[in-house]
Amino acid sequence: MPCCDTSALVGWFVFAKAIRYYFERKKMIPHYAYDGLLSEFGALIGIPDLSFDQDDLCHLQIDDALWISLRRDLANQRLLLIGNLLEELPDELEPEAVRALLVMAGNPIKGDLPGVALAPDSGMLMMYNSLLMEGLNLAQFERRLEEFIDQLQSWRLMPEVA
Repeated sequence: MPCCDTSALVGWFVFAKAIRYYFERKKMIPHYAYDGLLSEFGALIGIPDLSFDQDDLCHLQIDDALWISLRRDLANQRLLLIGNLLEELPDELEPEAVRALLVMAGNPIKGDLPGVALAPDSGMLMMYNSLLMEGLNLAQFERRLEEFIDQLQSWRLMPEVA
């Protein structure tokens, strides 16, 4: 007769192994990785003290009318690019604009493409892109930000949306 019940021990062993596997797969990107990337980018564009605020946001003025917000999303290990398309939706939109917006809303499903969202509290129509932080370096970030700004500006110039 065994000296102790080994089934409980095996159960704990399996549980511990599952927990270890989870944490090995979900390696959290520390906040200083986001800060380092933003600091490098700030130095590149001549704003050495560029940083996230207490709400994990960093606001960049691109030109007189265009602002971009960067949001540090620690829980999902992503850096969000957020830009304003419209302060509020017009009462009527051209059918082509509605189709284009709905297609763009589904872009994140297809990959790392920008999407659109309506802010429930303000009614603002926003464009966003969610960048995975793992492996994101300064050159990739700069390219993705430039693409995002170009796309945001082209959408803001569309007469059926603007």
